Amino acid sequence: FRFLAECLGRLADPDSDRARVVDGERWAGLDWTLVGELAARHRVEAALARVLEEAGWREIPDGLRAALKSSGRREAVRALVQTAESERVAVEMHRRDIRFFILKGIPLGHLLFASAAVRQSKDIDLLVDAADMDRAIACLEDLGFDQLERERELARTPRQREAFMRMRSDLGFLNPATKALVELHWRPAAPELFPFDMEAAWRSREIVRPNKAEMPILPPASQFLYLACHGAGHAWFRLKWLLDIAAMLNRMSAADLAAIWADSKRQRLDAVVGSATVLAAALLGARIEPALLEEMAANPRARRLVDLSEKALKRPHPKEYSLLMLINRLRLKPGLNYLGGVARGSMYCPQDWQDVPLPDSLFPLYVFIRPFAWARRRLSS
Repeated sequence: FRFLAECLGRLADPDSDRARVVDGERWAGLDWTLVGELAARHRVEAALARVLEEAGWREIPDGLRAALKSSGRREAVRALVQTAESERVAVEMHRRDIRFFILKGIPLGHLLFASAAVRQSKDIDLLVDAADMDRAIACLEDLGFDQLERERELARTPRQREAFMRMRSDLGFLNPATKALVELHWRPAAPELFPFDMEAAWRSREIVRPNKAEMPILPPASQFLYLACHGAGHAWFRLKWLLDIAAMLNRMSAADLAAIWADSKRQRLDAVVGSATVLAAALLGARIEPALLEEMAANPRARRLVDLSEKALKRPHPKEYSLLMLINRLRLKPGLNYLGGVARGSMYCPQDWQDVPLPDSLFPLYVFIRPFAWARRRLSS
């Protein structure tokens, strides 16, 4: 794990010396099979391949080298497909005058790593204003994307759709021809966790041009906060999320990070931003002004989230610690408004609507069905 983290830390730092990452006796006797398994577990095979390739693959066994090169080629193909589809979508969204952001994905890879193939991503995340959802859906459908059938099946009645939109923040679409997946978001995260101002973000948007089309991305402060909320929401159980955070921190001024920290405290997101920064510094060597890092590390809420995330990082698979993830979710933000939002989001489960069909007039009964249906699914799995 330490070897993998050091490699990723060097990738996140544009000024690092990657040529000597495996030199010397420090990594003698390393279990290279486990290195490959951990890279897959944390979805950073392509990132690890990039670093080891720049180091000339010195000391790397043939089996691991072949596996990582294969992963790199696969991610390069995926990046080409996603770049082409992102370009098509961006051009058409601009033509229809629909405001949108591309979250993470191709433009973030170019911005942080000068490559779309380093960040492993299974889909293209688009964010539009909730008022533009119908137009954005029509745009995707005209481009050949179909809404995922499972989501259509899960929200058929008016009350199901209302609950679905309240619980979720995105809809999934698939292009059958290219196999490209798009997640269309009407908000970046639950509003009680991450209150997002579309107007303000749009005025301060940044533009990335991986090829020809303009791809709007969130302004740096919003981008960092969004990535931190996303990673912290999953207890940072994959290093790939911390890699983005470390790369942003290494390109950020001390004044900008201090402003983000101050804003996070005002929004009661100090646990989220503090855990992101402390973990990125501790595991990937992100460069942080010492006094500010010390303040974040001393923050009790951030410290609790860091301790829990360190446990999650060592687990083999997230499905094995659902209780830990629930505890993590409750610790993201204090206050009754946030906890009430978590409770409301847990009242219904779309799978219950399929397992126990009820007419819309009896929809409130799903609140009482929920614990029994959850227990049955847990026992059967």
